[in-house]
Amino acid sequence: MNYELRFSKPSFKFLEKHPKEKKKFLEIFKEISNDYEKALIQYDIKQMKGTTSDTYRLRIGKYRAIYRLYNEILVIFVIDIGSRGDIYK
Repeated sequence: MNYELRFSKPSFKFLEKHPKEKKKFLEIFKEISNDYEKALIQYDIKQMKGTTSDTYRLRIGKYRAIYRLYNEILVIFVIDIGSRGDIYK
């Protein structure tokens, strides 16, 4: 079951400004979209508290990606990417 990846404007801007992190995030999101269950075990992915049940965060080093999973239409929508101190504001 493959998920389609979609990026919001703020997450796309972050990736364009950070080419080194862009490569890491795109590789990991590609793996997540191909085999979601395996990625949950392999990467630091946690469900967000206080939001809808389908909102998650992915940690890669000092950066976090907030994304929402739409199982009914097989889409992973990346809401935002940023540093740990700024992403949760």
